[in-house]
Amino acid sequence: PGDVVAVGLPRRAELVVTLLAVWSLRAAFLPVDPKHPQARLDTLLDTADARFAVLADPQTTRPDCRVVAPPAGDPLPAAAPLPAGDPPTGDDLAYAMSTSGSTGRPKVVGVSHAALAHCVVTFADLLAPGTPTVAGTTALTFDISLLELFLPLATGGRLLLVDDATRRDPARLGGYLSAARPDLIQATPSGWRLILPHLSGDLAGRTLLCGGEAVTADLAARLVDTGATVWNVYGPTEATIWCTAHRLGPPVPDPVPIGAPLPGTVAVVRGRDGRPVPVGQVGELHVGGPQLAVGYLGDPERTAVVFRDDEYRTGDLCAWRPDGTLSYHGRADNQVKIRGHRIELEEIETYAERHPAVIQAAAVVVTAAEDDQRLVLYVRTGGDGPAVTDVALREHLAASLPTALLPQRIVALPELPLTPSQKVDRRALREAATAHIHRRAGSEETPS
Repeated sequence: PGDVVAVGLPRRAELVVTLLAVWSLRAAFLPVDPKHPQARLDTLLDTADARFAVLADPQTTRPDCRVVAPPAGDPLPAAAPLPAGDPPTGDDLAYAMSTSGSTGRPKVVGVSHAALAHCVVTFADLLAPGTPTVAGTTALTFDISLLELFLPLATGGRLLLVDDATRRDPARLGGYLSAARPDLIQATPSGWRLILPHLSGDLAGRTLLCGGEAVTADLAARLVDTGATVWNVYGPTEATIWCTAHRLGPPVPDPVPIGAPLPGTVAVVRGRDGRPVPVGQVGELHVGGPQLAVGYLGDPERTAVVFRDDEYRTGDLCAWRPDGTLSYHGRADNQVKIRGHRIELEEIETYAERHPAVIQAAAVVVTAAEDDQRLVLYVRTGGDGPAVTDVALREHLAASLPTALLPQRIVALPELPLTPSQKVDRRALREAATAHIHRRAGSEETPS
């Protein structure tokens, strides 16, 4: 009881069986992607203090972690039945989920059974799906996948666990969903932009969840035009999947509200002085209630900073609307969302600055098109060693960072621009990166 078990398996029934087996022993699971760099996996296992790992391709060997592979073929019969143990309690840890960390080390959020159960039951009541057929299209390392997995299992419904090859191909996924006709489909706005052109048939009576990053009014309107019931949902990992929801209908407002707090969830918009702000004024969103995570595993200092007085400081800037819903107004820090992936820009910068030729680094995100955000890394190089090449720096980053955190472009500068207060001028860097994208687009359209 209380152990953390890392799980990295293909998307088959055995994956779900493994998660439930971990729970049957009152342990918690930590989803991992075996394709991530070995250094990244090692860091995650260390941070979560994972003593066991179940991996399809167990290449990692760790003295303090027992790594096992699932049996090939049919499982062997048990030599003896396991002794019946006590079922998990609400206070027991259900899962640990990693997110990007600004210190260069990923954060691992611990979530209890009570918090997960509250989220699943709340959505069962909110969506009133009865015994739904739910499409499982999201990677297990993204916490919204857990609603896809456990909502149907908790309500006597059916889970359609979509394999990796299908879910990564928008055309195949759209065709599969059109034929299978699940009652509930969930995706990020970036995902919906890719899937929508390939969906066919009547979506009336279906429910679509859209969340994980800000949704534009035009995309929300396209989702509503399908005839399905559409919800815009919001929630940080630290508040267990989703904690606000807004049912969309014509006409779709712009900006699109992230909704009202779910039953039991407490939401407060606070100003710089920590006091609640009036309706219409932008402040930092704090959330609390039964869906709150227990904190960051192995990091009590960071937990104490953002989990205070039974509230979690989200870092998201929001404002109350007169109708009791919340509108989203960006971040109070350098955290960004790219295709649903939560990324701390400082983590990329930290790893870049660990290269001996890099003195300083700054990462920015620019929008090349409505559904195309790009990560650009600026570096100031120097020192006595040879100049770092783009290829060498990419290899250095790829040794520790997952693909979602790797920049699409790296630019070396003699000096990084500074603001009058001597901080890196990220606005100037974003403007330079945007201008470069537009110049390239123009040169591609106009042959020389």
